[in-house]
Amino acid sequence: MTIADLLVLFKERLGKFQCSVVDDVLTPDDVTYTKFNSGNQNWVDLPEPEIRVIASGVETYIFPTEYVVDSAAGSITFNTARTSTDVVKGSYSIKPFTDDQLTSMLSQSTREIQVLTFHNINFADISPNYSEAIIKKALTMALRTIQIPSTKYFSISISGRTMDKSQQVTQIEALITSNEKELLMDINAIRYFDKTNVLR
Repeated sequence: MTIADLLVLFKERLGKFQCSVVDDVLTPDDVTYTKFNSGNQNWVDLPEPEIRVIASGVETYIFPTEYVVDSAAGSITFNTARTSTDVVKGSYSIKPFTDDQLTSMLSQSTREIQVLTFHNINFADISPNYSEAIIKKALTMALRTIQIPSTKYFSISISGRTMDKSQQVTQIEALITSNEKELLMDINAIRYFDKTNVLR
């Protein structure tokens, strides 16, 4: 098993990990007022982003046919230019981590599990005995990373569980605590197993 194999398992464990942003004020890219950028990249396609414009004090829903979304960049480009006084708001969901970031977390977790279990782990051929511990360590990293800016999101969904703004900090901390307890049990099991068996 390689880090790439672990990435597939990790993404399955995370489930539909996304953060919802509501009423984010988008900023114009330039004076043409056609392209507007959000403060977040990696928008998800579903649910579809919802764009509204406040012009002359009136808020209007903008139909998706009136703009093009660049999900990776977190921006929209209107078919027709807006004015300098228009306020453009977006409600959308994002993937908080790219595959490269998740891969980096798995690599770091593998190194930490090596230290915690006193084993050298071959990154090109990781024993399945280590996979659960590595994934749980990476999950803690992901949760701690998202915990810091979590209050800017309207809601966070992970592994089929949705937390609204009022619950995010406490529920993420509860997930971390639960995950760390399971991780400790996995590490102890690996150490105990090593007394009578050889892990490769």
